[in-house]
Amino acid sequence: MSARAEAAGKKGACPSCQAVMEIPVDSLEGKLAAIREGKAIVLITKAERHQANSAEYYRFRCRVCDHGLSIPTDKAHKKIQCTSCDAVSRLGLNVLDLQAKENQRHQASQPATSGHSEIDEDKIQFECKDCRQVVRVSKEYAGKKGRCPNCRATVGIPYYSTVTGFRVKPSAVKSPFQPLTPLTVNLGGTDLLKNFVPESPLKADAWTPPKNSPTPKTHSTPAPKASGRRGLPWENPPEQGGRFWATCKLLLFSPNVGYQQMYDDDGLGNPIGFAVIGHFLSTITFALAAIPVLVVA
Repeated sequence: MSARAEAAGKKGACPSCQAVMEIPVDSLEGKLAAIREGKAIVLITKAERHQANSAEYYRFRCRVCDHGLSIPTDKAHKKIQCTSCDAVSRLGLNVLDLQAKENQRHQASQPATSGHSEIDEDKIQFECKDCRQVVRVSKEYAGKKGRCPNCRATVGIPYYSTVTGFRVKPSAVKSPFQPLTPLTVNLGGTDLLKNFVPESPLKADAWTPPKNSPTPKTHSTPAPKASGRRGLPWENPPEQGGRFWATCKLLLFSPNVGYQQMYDDDGLGNPIGFAVIGHFLSTITFALAAIPVLVVA
């Protein structure tokens, strides 16, 4: 069925059976509050058919929170509730028709004498959420983050291609859904909403692969901590100024700071030996500096 754009978010009646249904919204602009409150249904226009464990699923992303979801193909006609943000969605008719058309195009493009496919199965192609341009990366980056080459926005790389026509060769199983002729929904006439009871949405399953289990911890000898000493000016000459006078001033006027900067290894950097040498040199320097003062006095 189909309905006018201005009817999005309202309720209408099927022209064939007069069943009351909620018309999903295609544009989310100005409708996020109603969607989060469960008063509006989001129309899903992009999905891919996937086969796993002898069953077939539709995999897609929630248009509100971009969370990965999947539902069985035999439940594709039901309302779907996101497991992350609880937004209610419904697959569009174009999604169900698109799979059958894609299978036909794929079979028609196959050469009769060769089984070679033009699809590069080592690449992942998806749309940037910001600029909506197609991005193509190698499969080794699946599940990671990168920058869009068009708008430079940070994007999460999916685990499979989400752009139509670039996916891995679809399953040979024929889709049970046949293309339907759209009908116009009846919005007027008899009040069919009098005893309307909303249908409970189907809880979708998450399809994002689980994260690898953490590596078990092994007992190992902890590495010795670095002392953090950077050495006195004598051991580690400064960029400007002499290291001799800088060391004497530091030990004479700020001995505690000087002791913390000394190297704690042997030789000249030994704290006790260097302290004795430093105090001796600083005392001599102080005495020499005091001679002119005494002469003037």
